[in-house]
Amino acid sequence: MRDPIPEPDTPDPIQPLLIEPHGPVPAPSNVSESDENPGEGAHAYEFLDEIGRGAFGVVMKCRSKRTRRFYACKQIAVSQMTSAQQRSVVREVLLLRRLRHPNIIRYYTSFVDGKYLYIITELAVGGDLQSLMERLRKLKKRLLERQIWRFVVELSSAVQHMHSHNIVHRDIKSLNVFLSAEGHIKV
Repeated sequence: MRDPIPEPDTPDPIQPLLIEPHGPVPAPSNVSESDENPGEGAHAYEFLDEIGRGAFGVVMKCRSKRTRRFYACKQIAVSQMTSAQQRSVVREVLLLRRLRHPNIIRYYTSFVDGKYLYIITELAVGGDLQSLMERLRKLKKRLLERQIWRFVVELSSAVQHMHSHNIVHRDIKSLNVFLSAEGHIKV
């Protein structure tokens, strides 16, 4: 077994993910029951960068004109979907609304505007786990074992919470596991 990566003398953008905090892992600061609705309707948001793309839509970084906070906005072209696919998307929204957990992406609101369904969620600014692993590989670095265990615990906690609500994720993979700014897992 190789020795852990020594701490560098210069700041490293990945370094916070390589060191386990002392004591219990705090809940991410952006999970709060008191958060207000960021807005209804596409006119309530400034759409910024595209951060992902799927078969029926795109995920964009957006900013609420009301709260001035950043969110992820999943824009889904429901007009191009079959009725079965539309029912599936509605089920997804209903499931997201039920889940409140520090390691699950927070749902804020959803609405239909024109031909699109918009789902507004917490923005995982740390990116996805696959991108993190690729960055580490290019830098010839690796996660410390205790960090990997923390990821396993956080992911397991999120999955257990979903299961307690009779929800099965069905697509857990490194591309669908995200990181908060503090390096916490977000599913």
